[in-house]
Amino acid sequence: MSFCFRSLILFACFVPSLAAQVVQHPSKKVPLHLDSGVRANPLLLPKRIYSQTIEVPGALWLRLEFDKRTRLEGESILRITSIEDGAVQFFQAKSLSDYAYLSAFFNGSSVRLDLLAAGRTFGNRVLVRFAEAGTIPSPGRPTTICGPTDDRKPSKDPRVARQYPTGCTTWLISAYAGLTAGHCTRNTRQMMHFNVPLSSSSGRIRLPGPQDQYAYVASSVLRLSSGVGRDWSVFRVVRNSNTGLYPGEKQGSWFKLGKIPSKGNIRITGHGVSYVNRPRSQTQQTHFGPLVRVASTYLGYRVDTTGGNSGSPVIDEATGHAVGIHTHGGCRSSGSTSFNYGTRVDRSDLQKAIQAVLNQVVLAIYQPFGKGCSGTAGIPSLVKVQTPELGGALKVSATNLPGSSWLMFGSSKSKWLGLTLPFSLTGAGAPGCSVLVSFDLYAAPLSVVSGKAQFNQAIPNDKRLLGIRFYNQVLSLDSRANRLGLVLSNGAEGVIGGLR
Repeated sequence: MSFCFRSLILFACFVPSLAAQVVQHPSKKVPLHLDSGVRANPLLLPKRIYSQTIEVPGALWLRLEFDKRTRLEGESILRITSIEDGAVQFFQAKSLSDYAYLSAFFNGSSVRLDLLAAGRTFGNRVLVRFAEAGTIPSPGRPTTICGPTDDRKPSKDPRVARQYPTGCTTWLISAYAGLTAGHCTRNTRQMMHFNVPLSSSSGRIRLPGPQDQYAYVASSVLRLSSGVGRDWSVFRVVRNSNTGLYPGEKQGSWFKLGKIPSKGNIRITGHGVSYVNRPRSQTQQTHFGPLVRVASTYLGYRVDTTGGNSGSPVIDEATGHAVGIHTHGGCRSSGSTSFNYGTRVDRSDLQKAIQAVLNQVVLAIYQPFGKGCSGTAGIPSLVKVQTPELGGALKVSATNLPGSSWLMFGSSKSKWLGLTLPFSLTGAGAPGCSVLVSFDLYAAPLSVVSGKAQFNQAIPNDKRLLGIRFYNQVLSLDSRANRLGLVLSNGAEGVIGGLR
């Protein structure tokens, strides 16, 4: 009698034939040993003090690895520009460290590196250890289309990204955290790539600009890679070096995790290879089909997937919630009983790992609310320049200021001195003006030039500040605006964030 008998043992025998759906993007590391030496800018204004073109002939893409001795003083900037398409990445000292001294990925075989020194800085230096150069990948083959035709369609779900350089799919579960398959993160030096462009006519991928690339924090990666139903990875990413945003802030949303359904349709959205319509290859595509198996640790569904779909969200079509992580292909082009596999999101170890990663960060925010009132220079406007985080700064900008102005700090947006906020000043002689925040903490004078002002306050790297909530509004004197002689901006709510 065969060792494989009855349903449980039959499944155990079938598992080895299932395919983990990864696309490898091979590369080579080219030593550079590039050193600018210590460079100074004695001038008051920023100045380019070093420039170098880096080329690896025949490379499909480049990624630079900097030496940790690289030093960017003050507001000095490293600028990396793709020669092929002009894509640009900017680094300051903190963002370079956040990215673990690795650049984004750039299309083509050459980039230009510029060191832009802030005024009155004297110790700037850039050192580049390696260029990682993409080489031609080996072709794959379709094995997990459920039926004779590939029925996936192009999609634009902002929550789903392509993982690179290990070719998988990854997706957001918060502003800064994501999920993928455990077998996709053996190498933790990965990135999330959103808004990926179409591939070439031959299926060769194109990379998005650095503004849509987010580096994994290698130390945050938690994973299990032990086969069907035991395959998951959770991680967090850093703020984008160009925009200063987490991906969820830029993309605008992330997935909710849902209850496991007992029946219905499942949708898989991911970045799998296409073998017929090659420009779609490893771009975002989606398909849905029936849920056919609900086991204790995995789900089975007849939904088309290919290599590169590993890590995709398994979405309950009825609710839109993610209920699994796609990990293995088992569908065949003939017959109607085969299916593909994903790990359930309600596994207790995965749930604990998700909470552990989410708890690593207090999310900093600076969110405008309400509206200002019109003065002689227009309606004062208060906006964020930099999100308030430990070791960083609170940077805000105010415009349409008539003259003498203060950035008011308060502890509430609902109560002040027994008054309910917002409190209208129309009756006091300032029509349309409202006090939106309590003026009970601090009034920071602003230096107004041509109706504009900036406020820049360094935030100590003191964990006692984590999670502190505050409120801002700009108050300006404007004797010609109304009888009360003042105008007010919109409000803003801030939370000091950072690593716990």
